[in-house]
Amino acid sequence: MGILNYLNDPKSILDIGAGFGKYGLLFREHLDIRKGRLDSDSWKTTIDAVEPSYKLTHQAYNSFYTDHIEDLISSLGEYDLILLADVLEYMDKDTGLKILLELYRKHCKQGIVVSYPPAKMRKLYADQPEPKSTWSLLDFNHKFNNFITKGQQVVYLLK
Repeated sequence: MGILNYLNDPKSILDIGAGFGKYGLLFREHLDIRKGRLDSDSWKTTIDAVEPSYKLTHQAYNSFYTDHIEDLISSLGEYDLILLADVLEYMDKDTGLKILLELYRKHCKQGIVVSYPPAKMRKLYADQPEPKSTWSLLDFNHKFNNFITKGQQVVYLLK
């Protein structure tokens, strides 16, 4: 949750590639539950998810979309924070950069967290698709002016 140190009290989060919902749950715990807002009627943070591969059942999200981000992006609103955890590698490099730039320019108010696997990634799940691209810090160097690296595979793109 280190990204929260760089943001101004985020009220809306979009979790792209939410998988089973673990990051949504962590954000919900940190931003609402720890502040005594235990039930969904009292939550002050909107956390939405995009995940075409799984049916999310976790109650941490306000809403979720089962479309691919490429098909959904034009209809999205703005979010304080956008999380792309292990998403970009399933797009070709040009598409991934296009999506990332559009999210940054049109849909993000404060920042984006991008995480990507090492170049030699192994499949974690039997039905997991093969990656289409590999990413490195150099991919973000020339496109974004304000970014912070956290380890080798995590980048914070800040506004």
